[in-house]
Amino acid sequence: MSRRAAGLPGRLVSRGAMSPGCFHPSGSTSLRLTVIRREASWLVLVLAFGAVAPKAGGHDGVDGRIAAVTGRIARRPEDATLRLERAEYHRLQRAWRAAAADLERAAALDPGLAAVHLARARLDVDGCVPARALAALDEFDRREPGRSETWVLRARALAQLGRGADAAGAWDRAVELAERPDPDVHFARARQRFALGGDHRARAIAGLDEGVRRLGGAMQLEELALQLETEQGDLAAALARVERLRAAAPRPELWRARAAELLERAGRRVEALAAVDLALAEIAAAPARMRSGRSSRALFDELQRRRERLSGIEGTRNP
Repeated sequence: MSRRAAGLPGRLVSRGAMSPGCFHPSGSTSLRLTVIRREASWLVLVLAFGAVAPKAGGHDGVDGRIAAVTGRIARRPEDATLRLERAEYHRLQRAWRAAAADLERAAALDPGLAAVHLARARLDVDGCVPARALAALDEFDRREPGRSETWVLRARALAQLGRGADAAGAWDRAVELAERPDPDVHFARARQRFALGGDHRARAIAGLDEGVRRLGGAMQLEELALQLETEQGDLAAALARVERLRAAAPRPELWRARAAELLERAGRRVEALAAVDLALAEIAAAPARMRSGRSSRALFDELQRRRERLSGIEGTRNP
């Protein structure tokens, strides 16, 4: 039975949205255009995408969008922002040459279009050309300083170059500059810092807690913090986090079951059994409509199996 099916708080898997890897299919079903007013009082169009790439194919997919913007380019061939828009769609399709060609044309049509450099950096990070991406980011930062996305891309490029500590610092800067807290940025920063080892691991978890506070609660950050605390063997911190989340949860038995899992993994059989029994009692005390739900039944079955397994273990390694 999967954890999702059982209704348990799940372990986090690697999130691709902010990973330092080469291809990063950032995008959304609708293109969001952020307009930045420059000192010269004219507008620069910056293309910014969300976390989920549009589905390829069909009028609403990337192919349809490329066809639509190509039609607009035919009517307005001197509009550099249309080339910039199409370049982003080409990037989503990993059509690196087509994207680069559109960016070159956009730069030729409007040499003052700062967003071209940001788009070049995004393309080069996705294409795993980090040194060139950093050069583009330097130019964009010179023209449009203080933008969080610049530092997100810089962090990814530095990670590709193996400069982990510098990448972690760039993630810090991205967090500082963000107009609104972004859980993906906090998530990526924590992964980067934790990978550095040593004192960086405590800083990684502290950064996740900072993100939870700034966001007013973010379960994916709580889950990652719990995962990292468990990985570094800080059972006391992990159990304290689980207890805090349990106390505030509408379904406390889910977190009680998570505590039992942690205790069993640590070899603390007696305490694990106690946590299982408490979780089972909480399920029994829940309203009938909740007990009869699929997730509750699956959780009950998982807890029963854990209880049988723990009851069959002789002795204890409890301190």
